[in-house]
Amino acid sequence: MMLKTIPLLVAMSFVMSCSQTEVSSENVSIVLNINSIKLSVGETYQLNATVRPDNAQTIVWSSVNADICSVSETGLVTAVSPGETLIVAKVADNSASASCFVHVENDNHDEDKDLDIEMSDVKAPGLEYEN
Repeated sequence: MMLKTIPLLVAMSFVMSCSQTEVSSENVSIVLNINSIKLSVGETYQLNATVRPDNAQTIVWSSVNADICSVSETGLVTAVSPGETLIVAKVADNSASASCFVHVENDNHDEDKDLDIEMSDVKAPGLEYEN
């Protein structure tokens, strides 16, 4: 039996943990290349799916919560806001499906931002200042 792999591209770098998940139904199975990813808001990741047997059917991608993470019809995941959700890949006209858990972190680090202080607001103790 031959495997059919649907190749997809990675759009941006991210941090992830890898393993596989597979769900079979009626002699059709779908496997994702990863079952858990960690992204920052604005980052993307391209999921890869393999459907068996090789007379592959259409894969329908969906997000359980599109407010946290969206997914395109090709499996491109986009982190929208902090939180956790699942991306589901389902074989059309079949109940076989696989999912990927997505954790989205806020990449907004307030402590790294530049401080905007007027020098007139900074006073050193023991010095006299003119106005």
